[in-house]
Amino acid sequence: MSSGQGGRHGAPGDGWDDDAIEQVLPQMPRRELVEQEIARRYRPRPTVERVAVDDALGRVLAHDVRATFDCPPAQTSCLDGIGVRFDDFADGVPDTSGWKLGRDYAVCDTGDDVPDAFDTVIQVENLLFAGADGRPFPGERGSAPFERGFSVAKAPQRRGECVNAPGSAFRAGETIVRAGERLTPERLSAAVGCGAQVVEVLARPRVAIIPTGDELVEPGRVPGRGATINSNAVLLSSYVRLLGGEPRVWPIQPDRHEEIARSVDEALATSDIVLVNAGSSKGSEDCGPHVLAERADIVIHHGQLAAPGRPAMCALTADGKPMCVIPGPPVAADTAMHWLVFWLVGLWYGIDPQERLVKVRVDKPVKAGEFEFWRRCRIRRERDGSLSAELFDRGEKGGIETLGCADAIVRNPVDRDLEPGDLADALLLRDGFSL
Repeated sequence: MSSGQGGRHGAPGDGWDDDAIEQVLPQMPRRELVEQEIARRYRPRPTVERVAVDDALGRVLAHDVRATFDCPPAQTSCLDGIGVRFDDFADGVPDTSGWKLGRDYAVCDTGDDVPDAFDTVIQVENLLFAGADGRPFPGERGSAPFERGFSVAKAPQRRGECVNAPGSAFRAGETIVRAGERLTPERLSAAVGCGAQVVEVLARPRVAIIPTGDELVEPGRVPGRGATINSNAVLLSSYVRLLGGEPRVWPIQPDRHEEIARSVDEALATSDIVLVNAGSSKGSEDCGPHVLAERADIVIHHGQLAAPGRPAMCALTADGKPMCVIPGPPVAADTAMHWLVFWLVGLWYGIDPQERLVKVRVDKPVKAGEFEFWRRCRIRRERDGSLSAELFDRGEKGGIETLGCADAIVRNPVDRDLEPGDLADALLLRDGFSL
């Protein structure tokens, strides 16, 4: 393993690398340093797949979607009304009592073709129909009220008024959805509307998730003394799916170096990103970082300036494949996913992950510390429309129950204290991110 630029040896007890795992970044780096270093070194090359539009929701376009025809192919009406010749209004509003449908005007609803004999549309609100109130009789449909007779209350002001010209929406060959965009329902509709039936998208990253720990048991069992249900596999794999990846969950691996190493080797052979869950810190059975360091060309960091989740790790193999150790406690795993995996999947697609941040007023003092403490909270809307955050204390709701009741995360700043009522940024956890 090469140390790379800026590598260092950690002294006993000064971080998470007691055995001197060589790293690019110093101990406890800030998040932006981790992101910059990963972006500088990680160069994924996803393959391209062709998929039907019906199956493309959430996928990321590899190539532009271009229109295959002009739209509209001929002039259409912008709204409900009648098509007329603008020249018929050169001397003001004409007498329409003798007008005939098809000869002097055409009935045109929104989006309807406007026959070539006519070049302007008068909206129906500017017409007065035969009858006492100038409206169609109740129950009349189609051209019936027009054929019964009408007058024009307001003449058109210009030729082509309320008419969509041919090709005014888009022209054949025009880019409708750009490469690198995630296909939302709106973008898929636009792609279909311009003639696409199949789109070319980037292949999903295959993300291996290797849960480790002698104490873990599979969901569905009642854990006995010293046992813990492997809920993190669902947490991590669900995040991967939401981000647009393809999770591949390994069976639970015991806390033994050789067995974890064998699983990591299998994952590296078949996956694009490898996540080892738990065993990330300094415990007697924490061997995940050392397994990855043995297989790494470079260790970017082991430890981060955020808690819970400080002993997270990211390394790259010689061929640039990312390997991460995600801490075991569920809230710590959640923090590390935001720190590392969101960014890695975003880089795979060439998209900067966008977090949804809102301004909230904190309800209790927050003291600055030597690292960011990611404090889960509930959010409520006040009568004046502002948002307030009910912060969980550091010792309160620090486990898996937090994931079930928190709405957002307030990241404890390292450079200033917060007093009750102060504004802070909160990262929304429910629909709180997008790629």
